[in-house]
Amino acid sequence: MSGVAIDVVGNVSRQDMVAHYHWADVLLLPSICEGSAMVTYEAHACGLPIIATPNAGAYITPGVDGIEIPPFDSESIAYVLDRLLADSDELGRLSEGAALSRNTIGRDAYRGRIADVLAGAACLK
Repeated sequence: MSGVAIDVVGNVSRQDMVAHYHWADVLLLPSICEGSAMVTYEAHACGLPIIATPNAGAYITPGVDGIEIPPFDSESIAYVLDRLLADSDELGRLSEGAALSRNTIGRDAYRGRIADVLAGAACLK
């Protein structure tokens, strides 16, 4: 994987996160257990394609705005990253799909869905 930049930066403040999303080409979340990871909504809001396991709780449409990988499978991670590095057209299509999906999947859309659920909750009326 020559030509790949991987920076381990440690903790990042909330206000600096957007700069990191814009720096990155993809968000990789090989989680084995998440409810609904907020990082995926933030990444979508920035138009960033997501590579994640089905366990990550990420709303992705595989091949459109992200790629789903099996949990516990580092070979799949390496394969997908190599493939995207070699095929900038595929990465471009995923990035375009992620940018288009930000209105239906991003953080603001998530906030709206939560507000709709709470507005309809009988126990809150």
